Amino acid sequence: MRIEVTSDAQTRHTQNGDMHFQEAYLHKEGAKYPSSVQLSIESPQKAYAQGFYLLDVAKSTYIGQYDALNFSRFLTLIPVKQ
Repeated sequence: MRIEVTSDAQTRHTQNGDMHFQEAYLHKEGAKYPSSVQLSIESPQKAYAQGFYLLDVAKSTYIGQYDALNFSRFLTLIPVKQ
């Protein structure tokens, strides 16, 4: 699964505090077109550079309640060398 980060960090102000995110596209194998997504980031200082990444599954997932596979709130991405 490739993720293409297409924006710099953005902040949305909510009643519960600030949310930081980046616009991205999820390129799924076999899909004709990528899906638009928002990646949650901890802070603007921890934003990803624009470009292509692979999801680090080991660092981005965990086994939760009832042995269910869960994704971490903040994903870990590995840059793709082009």
